[in-house]
Amino acid sequence: MAKIFYIIHSDGNKEEIIGDALYESLKMMIRAILWFLQSYIYYIPIALIVAGAYLFARFIPDYFGLLTLAWIIIVTYFYVKHNRWF
Repeated sequence: MAKIFYIIHSDGNKEEIIGDALYESLKMMIRAILWFLQSYIYYIPIALIVAGAYLFARFIPDYFGLLTLAWIIIVTYFYVKHNRWF
């Protein structure tokens, strides 16, 4: 059974695309993106900590150390709580 996809153009016209090849290529692209996210998910807390530390240093330099420490604790807590360890 052929899959039906619609492309909606900026002028509001709807174009119908039918094809299993397009469906398979979209499925492969989604699988690749999900694999990439699962493979490098552990970098997200590090990026959040670095971004938060930068924002604290840039906008609240007087309390930079305390806020960064609190931010590290908060991010670590949520990462450990919501990460699957299997």
